[in-house]
Amino acid sequence: MSKILNKYCIVIYLTCLCLSMSAQQEIIPQPQRWELKKGKEFLFSDQTKVLYDPEFQIESSLLFDRILNLYGIKNAVEHFKNQSGGYVYLKRKKGDSNKVLEHAEHYTIIVEEGHIVIEAYKGIGILHGIESFLQLMPVDLPPSGMVPIAQMLIDDFPALKHRGLLLDCGRHFMSPAFIKQTLDIMAMYKMNVFHWHLTEDQGWRIEIKKYPRLTEIGAYRWENGKRYGGYYSQAEIKEIVEYANRLHITVIPEIELPGHSSAAIASYPYLSC
Repeated sequence: MSKILNKYCIVIYLTCLCLSMSAQQEIIPQPQRWELKKGKEFLFSDQTKVLYDPEFQIESSLLFDRILNLYGIKNAVEHFKNQSGGYVYLKRKKGDSNKVLEHAEHYTIIVEEGHIVIEAYKGIGILHGIESFLQLMPVDLPPSGMVPIAQMLIDDFPALKHRGLLLDCGRHFMSPAFIKQTLDIMAMYKMNVFHWHLTEDQGWRIEIKKYPRLTEIGAYRWENGKRYGGYYSQAEIKEIVEYANRLHITVIPEIELPGHSSAAIASYPYLSC
């Protein structure tokens, strides 16, 4: 069974690699509006500052981490001030409270010779803008250490409110690190709902301290003479939910009863009718 899981991981990796390669030519999903403009390109480098309005501190740290992981370079991150030199500015759009709620995921990217402005009403919009901005960047840092970005205007919002992914960890246990990687990929493509399948006939994956046998027994099964499975502690689940929250992704846990509950019945046979 581990061979099947390995093949599954390889397929996911290759799919994401192909999407990342194609992202140099396009933004996924395609923005509602995208206009290239004439003029000198913006040159992004390790001298480029990342500036942000106070409510977007979390998103600014995410951008810093993405750039560090992508190119291994560190950019200065600080509150917005009048700056000389190149910068990327995470800016809050102005608008009344009703408009803010209605257009929370809306974002605008303006690239000019001296700066890039990513503008949105809420953090989730800023995150979408960051992910689109990163898709404009090449996979590898050019030898010059500078990434040219053409002047442009991108104005975008999601076509659908619910953009979800289901991960079935009931049949096969997947590590917390793998789930975080999945959440990162979801954020890259602006998905916002993570449907987390945690219980099945084949395994009970969520720790419930009042019923310890659910994970002591129900989280494992025998395959090819080996004990196979695993579960998530309450601390691990809280950590994953917090990680998803930083990416503005809602977690929907799926815990099935009374059907698909063989793992629970194996743990507590008296529950069976």
